[in-house]
Amino acid sequence: MIDLVSRLEALMASWNGATCFQFKPECAEQVRQLAAEIRREENEACAQLCDDEALEAWKAYKTGRGPGRANPRTDGMSDGAEILAGKIRARMEPKRLPTAAEVRGILKP
Repeated sequence: MIDLVSRLEALMASWNGATCFQFKPECAEQVRQLAAEIRREENEACAQLCDDEALEAWKAYKTGRGPGRANPRTDGMSDGAEILAGKIRARMEPKRLPTAAEVRGILKP
């Protein structure tokens, strides 16, 4: 959170004392870009947590000692964490709009 505050402060300092209302379109675009960058970074941090959990569960399943060794639940935890990491990263991909042919196919009676 502190990083977010410092980045917003730096952005506002680049406006040289002007307020957002004095050049609204540029200001809004800068804030949108910063928000998108922060969202990407946060999504990647969440996906990395899932990757780490998947690796730990996989290690426990394959090489661990104790209840996690060759346990289907541990294997499932690894698979599930990998799937979640992929879904989190997929949220960062730009949305693809359907083509005209796809729309026509959807709208056929």
